[in-house]
Parts: sequence; C-alpha cells; structure tokens
Amino acid sequence: MTGNWPRWSPENAPGALAHYVKPAAIGALLHLPGPSNQAPMARLREIYNALAAKHIRYSFEHDASEPGRQVIRPPEQILGTPGHATCLDLATTMTGACQLAGLRSMVIIVESDRAAKGRHALVAVFVAPTATPYPLTGDVHHEQPSVMTDEIMHAADGRPRNFVVIDPLGVTQPVPSQPTKGVGASFDEAVANGAAYLGAGWRWVVGIDISVTHRAQDELSSQPAPKSLPLRSPYLDPSEAATPLRLLRSDYEVVPFVARDELTILEDLAQQAI
Repeated sequence: MTGNWPRWSPENAPGALAHYVKPAAIGALLHLPGPSNQAPMARLREIYNALAAKHIRYSFEHDASEPGRQVIRPPEQILGTPGHATCLDLATTMTGACQLAGLRSMVIIVESDRAAKGRHALVAVFVAPTATPYPLTGDVHHEQPSVMTDEIMHAADGRPRNFVVIDPLGVTQPVPSQPTKGVGASFDEAVANGAAYLGAGWRWVVGIDISVTHRAQDELSSQPAPKSLPLRSPYLDPSEAATPLRLLRSDYEVVPFVARDELTILEDLAQQAI
C-alpha cells in the first residue's frame, strides 16, 4: 500500500522530503515530549524509546520503489498497521517527532563506498544547550557542513557536542533468522552507529534540514482511515483466555514462533503484498 504519495528522488527533488514529514499525524499515534526546558538529549532519548516501544518491524525497500525514486510510507502505516518501515520511513518519522519536541533535525542520506553502492538514511539532531545559536544555514546540503564535522557526538555518554547522528534502524525489531546491522539497538548504540556511518566506508550524498524546509501546509495528505476494519485484531488479550492451555495458541502472542526460514519467507511475502 503506497497511498497517493509520489516516490521521492534524492537527486532530483531532495528538499521535497520535508513534504513527507507529518508531525501532527505522528503525535496522534505516539506519546512524545513537547518543547520544554528539558535537555535536548533527554528529549531525544525519550523520542527514541517511544518509537522503539511501538515494535516496528524493519522492512527492506518497498518493491514499488525504483532506481533513484523511493516509496515513503505515511506515519499511519509505520506506527499503526502494518507497522513496518525502511530506514527512510523511520528517518521521516523521527524528524517529525523532533519537530514536535522542539528539536532541530536533518535527514542524511549516505552511500557505501563498496561496489553495491547501498544507501542508508540517518537522522542528525542539534542537541546543544538551548541558548546556543543554530550553526547551519540553508535547507539542502550536498556535502557535510564543516560546522558539523567536529561537533558530532560519537557516544551518548561522551564529551558533549552540538550534534547527535542516530541510526534509526535501532528502534526496529530484529528478525532472528535475518540479522540486519543496527536493528534492535539501544539509544546509546544507535548514537554510536549513526556516527560511524559518517566515517570511512560511506560518503555523504545529501542532507535535508527538516527544521528549515518543513511547512505544515506543504505536507502530503494521508489516505483516510476506513470507518471499520474488515478483520479483528490478530492477537487476543491473554488475560481473557479461558484456560492456561489456551495461551499456547499463537493469537495470544505469549509463546513466540521459533525463527525459521519458512516463517521469514511468509512474512516477507505478506509485507510485499501490503
């Protein structure tokens, strides 16, 4: 399900990424901190933990994407049903949450130096004390801004710096039979992983400063939710099971499935059909 959203092109229309960021929709689906006197780093950690609590499943790039143009899912599909996302989906969601929390943020696209040239989306957040002037100018950065180079925090508990770069895959749930780098990481691990992507082996493709480019009136509209869902919830409340033996049934989600190739293949096919 791609909705009516156009595919995004980082080469032809990088600034248009801000149109996919929907803070109000995200706020309706997620309990988030608002602008406050709380330290920026504390607000960012709270955002990260709130996203991780949604048990989002990592998904590879949507099959409706094409070279140079990628599908981006709306918040309802990421934070609701079906609840899976790519790194770019997560980056737009995380920056939208930062907008609500009064944090300046940027989506960064990096590309591997390896022959496969895989790309990855990161989120950079300005976490300097409130009185510190924002050092970036402009909305789209085709090279890493020099003012960021020495101001990126490499560890959440390290020397305070002005920027944190987060690998958004950390908030997603791992699939045991299909391990993916960065998935299921703690906040501290995601900070270290994000900084590593700006080091050797990866190059900066483009950075879109969402705090500068986002305008509520320019947001893409989401498809209206149906008045009633055609199916019941896939899982039942364990406290309502008639007997303890009933809890062995898969729809109570108490006894987990054992990871195996057949399950991974079925889940992948189901995700591609959405």
